Amino acid sequence: MPGDLEVPVLIMGGGPVGLAASILLSRFGIRSLLAERHPSTTNHPKARGVHARTMELFRQWGVEDAIRKYELPQNLIGFIWVDRLDGEEIGRVPLGDMRDGEVSTTRRSTVSQDAVEERLRDAAEQSDLAEVRFSTEALIEGHGHGGVTVRLRDGNGGEQTARAGYVIACDGASSPTRTGLGIAMNGPDAMGRSINIYFRADLSRWVARRPCVGFFFSNPALVGSSLLCVNGTDRWISINRAQPVEEFSAERCVRLIRDLVGADDLPVEIINTAYWTMTAQVAQHYRSGRIFFAGDAAHRFPPTGGFGMNTGIQDIHNLIWKIAFVLNGGADASLLGSYEAERKPVAQSNTDFSVVNAVRLGAMYQAVRDGDREAMTRLIEDQRKHLAHLGQEFGFHYESDAIISDGTPAPEFSPYEYVPTGRPGHRAPHLWLESGAERVSALDLFDRTFTLLTTPAGDVWRAEAATLRNALRCFTIGRDAELRDWQDKFLELYGIDDDGAVLVRPDGFVAWRQKNGAGAQPGKIKQVLRSVLTD
Repeated sequence: MPGDLEVPVLIMGGGPVGLAASILLSRFGIRSLLAERHPSTTNHPKARGVHARTMELFRQWGVEDAIRKYELPQNLIGFIWVDRLDGEEIGRVPLGDMRDGEVSTTRRSTVSQDAVEERLRDAAEQSDLAEVRFSTEALIEGHGHGGVTVRLRDGNGGEQTARAGYVIACDGASSPTRTGLGIAMNGPDAMGRSINIYFRADLSRWVARRPCVGFFFSNPALVGSSLLCVNGTDRWISINRAQPVEEFSAERCVRLIRDLVGADDLPVEIINTAYWTMTAQVAQHYRSGRIFFAGDAAHRFPPTGGFGMNTGIQDIHNLIWKIAFVLNGGADASLLGSYEAERKPVAQSNTDFSVVNAVRLGAMYQAVRDGDREAMTRLIEDQRKHLAHLGQEFGFHYESDAIISDGTPAPEFSPYEYVPTGRPGHRAPHLWLESGAERVSALDLFDRTFTLLTTPAGDVWRAEAATLRNALRCFTIGRDAELRDWQDKFLELYGIDDDGAVLVRPDGFVAWRQKNGAGAQPGKIKQVLRSVLTD
């Protein structure tokens, strides 16, 4: 390796969360270095679902289309419970509430994590501002007010010292960085151990009439096992309650797959296996000085609900604009304190939701063992809640010094129902608009700067916004405005009168809302920006 180097931000970990951090830093014009100890992105499918909220971000970053090339068909059933793959079917669970397309610019995607990581890596490496190093281990050597010293060690034993303004630790569930800094995880750390068997086999004979994302088994001899589709054709994952590692030889794995299918002579190629422990934990702290934690390094969920990777990528979306504003001199460093205040409660909520789903699945397993068909039928129906979670996905909100409350109550929260609102702290609602002959979403307006939304009656707000062009963008929405829409819909969704205004942060969350022009005064918006950016 060459000599010592300096970099504004160093990212530890090249999974989906670290790669998302690299992409976003480049979008904000910030140089970064990503170090990942493995030689490449994952060769195991791992997570298999990208929520609509995360797909909104991928759309904004220009990677949605590339990722969708690898997704499973949208018309698949969610899960099917069967005795064996060739046996009796006892129930189906729909993929979920497909109304995400009504509240978003896009829709969820059933796509495996290995494909997501490859596409994110391609996007990260396209920027001249990002250096992405695989086969490189990063170790914290010291940190203080002036920065963080990191030792980089490549696969050939070469070493280099890097000095970073900030470090983002996306170094996984065991996170040596978090552990080394003595930051504990709160919550149960051993809720069960499983093995993923990733394999190739032609199962078309059995699944052609039952197209779905995955199968669970109602046979007591197979309880706790599942078959999940990876590519829609010949690649699958079987998740199984783990026995001692030494009992899972390649021959044992093949025999287990054949038992699940009900075919003693099925040709099976084992690609690889992965052991994992189910936990439900959230880090006690999300930062230590200039070091921030994101993804599995900050929270570890049961996989029931698919919130792990999605929550981690959204952590990054919350954090990066704040680091960028601080580095570019647009915000005080105290703004960074809002990262933990905003994202930790979301992680805890997603943990709790995932645990409820895991308990629901465990109750089904017990009903299978008991041979209680009535309970099994009832519990399969209840599993719809496992996948229909628009409220959990879109309905959370932030409370921090980077949000200015307007004193209005939040809509009643339900994990299963989403109520769009322009209340400060909430994701700004999606609304289709017309810009000339082009159709755009309100979400397309929120990216790398603050955005002020008004109507044609909001002259007082636009006048001040014109003096703050370096700090924000201003859009007028209405029948006779630059962004045309039936004005009543915009006013209803965002909760303002004709002469009101809404200020949206770069991450698409409402920072401030003034219901009408009665609260206007000279310098009001400048004052609001100062309050948000100094936390």
